[in-house]
Amino acid sequence: EVGFFRKNGRPCDQEVGFFRNTYVGRTFIAPAQAARDLKVRCKFNVIKSVIEGRIVVVIDDSVVRGTTASQLMNMVRQAGAKEVHVRVSSPPVTHPCFYGMDFPSKNELFAHVHNHDVAAMAAALNADTLGYLSPEGLLTATQRAASDQHGYCSACFSGVYPVPVAGCQPDGRLSW
Repeated sequence: EVGFFRKNGRPCDQEVGFFRNTYVGRTFIAPAQAARDLKVRCKFNVIKSVIEGRIVVVIDDSVVRGTTASQLMNMVRQAGAKEVHVRVSSPPVTHPCFYGMDFPSKNELFAHVHNHDVAAMAAALNADTLGYLSPEGLLTATQRAASDQHGYCSACFSGVYPVPVAGCQPDGRLSW
């Protein structure tokens, strides 16, 4: 059973409530918001017969800009879910990544836009509750899975970059 239901003393049926189009790539790295929105709509389809009238827990690996998560929650609500709970298997992304991921400014990040307020983020997602894995929990889990003598980069969660980032502006953008 999913820990969320176990903790709340409820039975759990684990059913897939979305059909995911595998031909649509990562949505959060599209360069423009309109392109990200379109990709999400093409990527996911709700299975209404699974969701309607039920308590739904959506588990996501991360919430970067909130584009995918907010559209998914709206789709789940429109399909008639009784409750929608979101659990994220990473900490909130609070800082830009300068090491290969395309979210170059704090001002684009969902957690930053909502001042790191989990209740405000849940409301923005149209979710009844929202929970994130803590930074410590993430590091503990990854270290248990594969110990690495060099550790793991957690700069996008902590703002502590393993290599100094020259030219970093207060909003997180780089100036060249």
